[in-house]
Amino acid sequence: MTVRIHHIGLSKERLGQIPAAERNLFVLLGHAANEVGVLAKLFHYCAGNHSEEPILEKAEHTQALLLARLLTGKIYEFWNLLQTGYFRSVLSRTYHDALDDEARSALDAMKRYFGQDNLVARVRNGHAFHYDVQQIENGFQTVLESEPLDICLSEPNANSLYAFADTIAGRAMLEAICPSDPEKAFAMLISEIPCCRLDQHHHGRTYDEVS
Repeated sequence: MTVRIHHIGLSKERLGQIPAAERNLFVLLGHAANEVGVLAKLFHYCAGNHSEEPILEKAEHTQALLLARLLTGKIYEFWNLLQTGYFRSVLSRTYHDALDDEARSALDAMKRYFGQDNLVARVRNGHAFHYDVQQIENGFQTVLESEPLDICLSEPNANSLYAFADTIAGRAMLEAICPSDPEKAFAMLISEIPCCRLDQHHHGRTYDEVS
């Protein structure tokens, strides 16, 4: 399958013709979109791996939950950028009517989602960038006696894995999403982050750049 890529060439001169407020928001939105896109692809890839080797399976699980936390944090910050740089500025009044129906609908959906208690905010505020002792205690109390809690050590530190720690920290995060049902919580994490629903067959495609 061939993916067509439309190339748009910019220059400092052309960007400099855009008023500073619009230009800065444009740059930040592109930067944030790149970060969310990369993290979403990595999360999708790690969450879809199912190794039959127990040690590799633990590593994949740890990587997936780490990326999920970072991804939700970036999505939350993306939303904050839209609030400060667009909704709360004159730009929203200037450009709202110029947006097509799909774009306005998407922005309205984001406002509804973030205007109430939501999974992204819960994960970001409690797990993405904070080390909360009480959250860990909550996670520890829900770990089953039968669950393996392992440490894998190697002289090269890059190959060491404190799997037990992320089993407990991951359980704390999943409990905050859906108590007593970690599988459902993980499914909710994927379903509530639309950018994670990527085409699972993207590998092996060829790319055709279109000017």
